[in-house]
Amino acid sequence: MTHYAVFLAVTERPAAPVLGLTSLAVPAGRLAEAEARAAAALTGLPPAAAWPDLAPAVRRWLVAGVRTVPHYAVDHIEAPVCPAGHPLADCLAALAVNSSLSGIAGRPRTVHLTGGRPPADVAQAPFLADALAVHSAAGARHPALARLTTLLATAAGPSVDGSLPEDQDLYQAFDRFTVGGC
Repeated sequence: MTHYAVFLAVTERPAAPVLGLTSLAVPAGRLAEAEARAAAALTGLPPAAAWPDLAPAVRRWLVAGVRTVPHYAVDHIEAPVCPAGHPLADCLAALAVNSSLSGIAGRPRTVHLTGGRPPADVAQAPFLADALAVHSAAGARHPALARLTTLLATAAGPSVDGSLPEDQDLYQAFDRFTVGGC
């Protein structure tokens, strides 16, 4: 049975208000290759680059480079933020059943978080609770894949609203992806 490494980035859009969960899944047997190819694809990109701020030629170049990164799937799921809700737990539950990653939800996986460990109230949420391990410092272990996941999080908005041509849509670099709501 294939083991997967799943990278997760949590983002917030306070103006919406929406919480987003971006994921990149890689077969664990190809993790070193994926890290090397992601590093090569991201070479020269400023550390805090956000997709909407990049020039069209740079976006095209990155889409072409990222196509070489071995992967299972990429997803971006959003949930509205409301006082009584649990948007991160909702997104994790949706990731397990209503995304491109649902096919590996029951398989062995290690989860790598960009930006630290999630709040304690979601530690038992689907997709985290049954993971083999949850690592809170993805950037220390796999800096290029963590950075790619964070870049994917910034690219979700333009992908959802269709405001970019396909050759500039970072999600189009992947064979299997889902972008949208919970």
